[in-house]
Amino acid sequence: TPEEQKLLWDTAVASAERATDPTLALRVLDGLYTYGRPEPDPARADSALQNALYRLPNEEAAAVLSTLQPGGRAQVALARRLLPGALEAQDAVLVTQRSEILRDSELHADPEVQALLFRAQELIGGNPQVIGALLPLTGRGREVGKQLLQGMQCVVVLVHHDGLAEAKFQSM
Repeated sequence: TPEEQKLLWDTAVASAERATDPTLALRVLDGLYTYGRPEPDPARADSALQNALYRLPNEEAAAVLSTLQPGGRAQVALARRLLPGALEAQDAVLVTQRSEILRDSELHADPEVQALLFRAQELIGGNPQVIGALLPLTGRGREVGKQLLQGMQCVVVLVHHDGLAEAKFQSM
């Protein structure tokens, strides 16, 4: 009945809010989102979800991610939290896993998520607009290296002048 459904929601959300184990709280909320429709108080449930995510250590979060309902609200929220760390670590496997979860979710339209997904795609597939060169700029070959660098810069300046491309040079 609707009354029992509301009681179930209230009980589950209250237990998630009070749980000392954030993993357990996340799993309770995941089950609630998956099987407990309709939501009588979505703002309270989302608040409990954010609280559980905040308290969940990264090591546990990574392990819990694959155990949550695929594409469910809890898994999507957790993937969003974990993707920046995977990007920072430049771990292509984790970036792929977490970005796929976000790409298939309703959050893919969020500008912050779009920026994360763009960075993920760039890490996974590379950027075809970037060209790199290793040149000797010190030591025995420095004269040749400097001439090669100047030649590349001239080509890019000419191409840019024609409006075909834009380039940045970074010497390391």
